[in-house]
Amino acid sequence: MREEPRRADYHYWLGRIGLATGDTREAATHLEEAARLDAANPETHLYLAAAYQRENRPREACGRA
Repeated sequence: MREEPRRADYHYWLGRIGLATGDTREAATHLEEAARLDAANPETHLYLAAAYQRENRPREACGRA
């Protein structure tokens, strides 16, 4: 990741790992970056909404940040 920080898939998978391990803040950070780098990936937005929901951020989860 340090060598290629602009790869959306790295951030996506780190976000998924964060969700799986309960580190939702870290998950949201990585998934936000993945969405910024590759806005066309619908799965990124789905998992980002899940991270927001787990952090009790319903406005962001619905896309109304």
